[in-house]
Amino acid sequence: MSSYQIEKSFRDYSSEIEAVNIHYLVVAEDGVPDWSQRHTLYLPRTDDETRRITLNLPLSIESANGPTTRYLLHYYFEIFQGGDRSYSPQFTEQVITDLEDRSKLPG
Repeated sequence: MSSYQIEKSFRDYSSEIEAVNIHYLVVAEDGVPDWSQRHTLYLPRTDDETRRITLNLPLSIESANGPTTRYLLHYYFEIFQGGDRSYSPQFTEQVITDLEDRSKLPG
């Protein structure tokens, strides 16, 4: 099955960071995130300070009007540091998997 790939990264702001997870989900543009449906992945460190991972997102999702290639990606990071756990703010970005749709965007 094909997917739409997006790379996410996290820059370690302290040498005491032991691990980082990304929690994410996708919803229709008019949808509300249901975090009980989230996916969780571990971000491996790819150099001294940066962790990267590629998210495999669906090419389309169901919306109130049927299948759509335009949706929202919601995500946040879970950071393990010095035996404690903390969370980043939640981030949201629009995803457009249809090349024709993306070419119509300004800029």
